[in-house]
Amino acid sequence: MKKSLFAGIALAGMLTITAEAEAASTHKVKPGESLWKIASQYKVSVPQLKQWNSMKSDTIHIGKTLYVSQPSAAKPAAKKPAVPAASLKHTVKSGESLYSLSKKYGVSVSSIQSANRLKSSAIKVGQALTIPKAASAQPAPKPKPAAAPKPAPAPAPAPTAKTVIYTVKPGNTLSAIAAQYKTSVQKIKTLNNLKSDTIYVGQKLKMTEGVLPALPALQDGLFPFKAGTYQPYIDSFGYSRSYGGSRSHEGIDIMAKKGTPLYSVSDGVIERYGWNELGGWRLTIRNSEGYRVYYAHLNAYAPGLKAGLSVKRGQYIGKVGDSGYGKPGTIGKFVPHLHIGIYDASYKAINPYPFLKNWVTH
Repeated sequence: MKKSLFAGIALAGMLTITAEAEAASTHKVKPGESLWKIASQYKVSVPQLKQWNSMKSDTIHIGKTLYVSQPSAAKPAAKKPAVPAASLKHTVKSGESLYSLSKKYGVSVSSIQSANRLKSSAIKVGQALTIPKAASAQPAPKPKPAAAPKPAPAPAPAPTAKTVIYTVKPGNTLSAIAAQYKTSVQKIKTLNNLKSDTIYVGQKLKMTEGVLPALPALQDGLFPFKAGTYQPYIDSFGYSRSYGGSRSHEGIDIMAKKGTPLYSVSDGVIERYGWNELGGWRLTIRNSEGYRVYYAHLNAYAPGLKAGLSVKRGQYIGKVGDSGYGKPGTIGKFVPHLHIGIYDASYKAINPYPFLKNWVTH
């Protein structure tokens, strides 16, 4: 009888602990709350809240229960067709995107979408994905033995402007491009002096020896933070935003403590300086090729900065803050972070994520 009583008490205790742990990872929306306010309360980012709760916009409703930490286990997925022998399974982890998975497995984003019947690029933590096997280059036929020794080959011609150039398209990876041109990833990296497998849409790559057209100076940029002063970030370009009207997120948010120093990613001239309702205290720096880098939500500027002033790559320009979303001086509407955006000469937004991943860190 005593053993049964003790077992019942232990089981009740375990159920209570489990219920408390479950409650500690959720939040019920109250009147007047927003995603920014909830993210600040639990010291997480808005993109994380949206990812954990499979949200496509910033809109929330009173009484809705939200995950405020990563769910301990994903809901069981609906049955899917058996995975072909030429494919493999991948369970989505925090911070991953279709772009990062395409780079990891050497397949295109569109191939992954097709294999999983995805209508968009949105994926969530715990989701099981089928990753199709990347197409491999066909081996060249073995040459037949020569009947007689051949004379030494003539010296290779000097590089000319007729070199074959490939312009990177959405979803491309180095392995897929190498397979298309029947070459190797290492050969492409050597021809283009690439330090990693990271490539970006619009980038021009040499497929053969020759002269490569001038590349954007931003390709050789410097990461805006020193190592160890910022949190891991995700590709949040294109996410929806509701403040100031429905709009698309034209940059990447990198979380860091308020007051963390920021540095210019390249040489340039300060084109815009001062307050902006959406960006708070912000800077826009234009480089010699007309590309503009936008730094928003600053807490303070470096001494002496002003519009028209030239800055150098790696120069200290200001500190991380939480300014913006209101009249001059408004702060505290969201957790401190840097919003960094890149625009071309026509002020068209370019995804900074591939640049950030390829830039050298201090």
